[in-house]
Amino acid sequence: MAHKLSLRSALRIGTMGALVAQGVEPSVAGWAATRWTDSGNDERLPGCLFAEPLTVLCVFADGDARVVHSPIGSGRAFDLFVSHGGRQNGVRAILVDFVDKQVRLGLKV
Repeated sequence: MAHKLSLRSALRIGTMGALVAQGVEPSVAGWAATRWTDSGNDERLPGCLFAEPLTVLCVFADGDARVVHSPIGSGRAFDLFVSHGGRQNGVRAILVDFVDKQVRLGLKV
């Protein structure tokens, strides 16, 4: 049977599911997932991981969301708790590297 969803759509759905499992409202999870799947920067293309792990998607209590590069052993874990508006106390964070691997294994791609 042919694929009915693109890989990017499957990654978005997997990301939404991981966020909802962390207690994020589904509508916020959908918007936040697009911050990874549909937005990129100089270091990463939309829907791609940073070259060096870890790629983390943070959803803040105020509804803001951003993708953070937090290399293992870098000491940048505090960055996960800071949004564009300053320090945040309420944040849900998922390891996008893990979601990406789960989706790709499930789709066998």
